[in-house]
Amino acid sequence: NLDDGKEQSTYITKITNMIQQQERRLIVNINDLRKSKPSRAISLSKNAAKEIISFQRALKELVEQLDSEFGRDREFFIGFEGSFGSKHVTPRSLSARNH
Repeated sequence: NLDDGKEQSTYITKITNMIQQQERRLIVNINDLRKSKPSRAISLSKNAAKEIISFQRALKELVEQLDSEFGRDREFFIGFEGSFGSKHVTPRSLSARNH
């Protein structure tokens, strides 16, 4: 949940655009998350599945508040961009030992 200062207006704008374009995925910059909620960024790297589910629930709730018709009966997704440090992988660097 990015609800601090500048990030709030940035992500509200992104979500509004997402709704207008009938999209269901919000891309969150992990660097923004580190600035506004450092503990959530750490938790994301340690327990990604739980954090992603939490983000997606929060996104759905916000979409439903902004546009109840669009938010109804739809699933919404979160993607991440930015610097992942040692957790960064690419399709080329992915191998069986990363699973």
